[in-house]
Amino acid sequence: MTTISTAMRSSLPRISYIKAIDIYLVVCFVFVFSALLEYAAVNYTYWGTRNARKSRRVRRRIRDDARVRDCVRNIRRRIRCDCDTERKCD
Repeated sequence: MTTISTAMRSSLPRISYIKAIDIYLVVCFVFVFSALLEYAAVNYTYWGTRNARKSRRVRRRIRDDARVRDCVRNIRRRIRCDCDTERKCD
């Protein structure tokens, strides 16, 4: 785009006021830069919320795994207690 602007300025006569091609190229630069910013914002919000959801899911799994481990321990304790109170345990 800079090359287009430089080539157009060299081929057009020198005048003190702004030309339509200058306005057009500035608008093009603005649109390209805004598209880049939009991409960055959408990418950040998508991956940011996805990571937050993933970390919530991981925390929930860890909590659920801890609950399962506690239940298994309690069941094993009950079995041991039942075995200790009976005569023999195989």
